[in-house]
Order: sequence, then structure tokens, then C-alpha cells
Amino acid sequence: MLGSIFWSGLCFAQNIFLDRPRDGATVPGPTVTVRVTVSEDFVVGQDGRILILVDGAPVGEIAALSTVLWLPPGTYQIQAELVDLRSRRIATSIPAQSKVTVSWSSY
Repeated sequence: MLGSIFWSGLCFAQNIFLDRPRDGATVPGPTVTVRVTVSEDFVVGQDGRILILVDGAPVGEIAALSTVLWLPPGTYQIQAELVDLRSRRIATSIPAQSKVTVSWSSY
């Protein structure tokens, strides 16, 4: 007889999700709001922070679920990663990414 054992406390990775901007979105600039959610087993500010990268370059580390970036017109890869309180990436967490286009209105 084969059986399965499930343990509700078993979690292999703390997760991060990039809610805004959505992948493939065109957003008005120059300010771009970045909003994330994290799994219940990670408390931002207590367990670590969120590292924000634009085109692979770090632009900020935040202890909140949202921030505002200033970006000129163009296409960017925005990434959010979980880091510990010493700013080290959490190896078991998969970064969240969105490719977005920032457009400015001309007046």
C-alpha cells in the first residue's frame, strides 16, 4: 500500500510576487510604482527586505511592499528579490520579474 504524508508546515522557499507593474505593461512615467506581495512565511522588515533591480542593477532595498521609481522613457526589466537583514540574497527564493515599457506624455 502506497501512501502520502503531507505536512502543512513544510515550505521550501519564501516567495515574492511582483504585482505592479505587470509583465508586458506600458506604464506612464516618469514615476513607476512597484508593488510586491510575499509569502506568509516572510515578514518584510523582520525577516529581511526587498531588493529592487532595474536591468540587473540594484536601485534600492526596501522594508515595505511598495516603492516608487523614477525612470525615463524606455523598456526595462524590473526585478524584486528577497534579501536577509544583512542584504544577502535568500538563495531559496526565486526573484520576481516584469518587463515594462515606460512612456512619458508630452505636453
